[in-house]
Amino acid sequence: MSIHTVTLTDPELAELRALLRRIGEENKADLQRAHSTLATLSAAGLLADPSMRMQGTQAEYMVQDASSILEKVEDALKRMAEGRYGMCTSCGNQIPFGRLRARPYAPTCVTCS
Repeated sequence: MSIHTVTLTDPELAELRALLRRIGEENKADLQRAHSTLATLSAAGLLADPSMRMQGTQAEYMVQDASSILEKVEDALKRMAEGRYGMCTSCGNQIPFGRLRARPYAPTCVTCS
């Protein structure tokens, strides 16, 4: 595993930190909406209703998806605070800024994905 110094500039890091925070906030809101939907369906006894099953399944998927993304965002912010952000956690190479801009919580380069 080769380790290369991260060469992200301060403005790039600031942009990526802002993206991570925005993505985190969006997913927290998605998670709250999904939990609310599930609670409403459950309280009304509709989770077993075949006509409402799809809505319940979609809300369950949203909980899983938003939770997963929130965890990745938190991990990325932790790597940023530790000075390890932007380095592939698999091969140790620099993750290109374009990839990080598209998916700022990505822990690996495209090759290792």
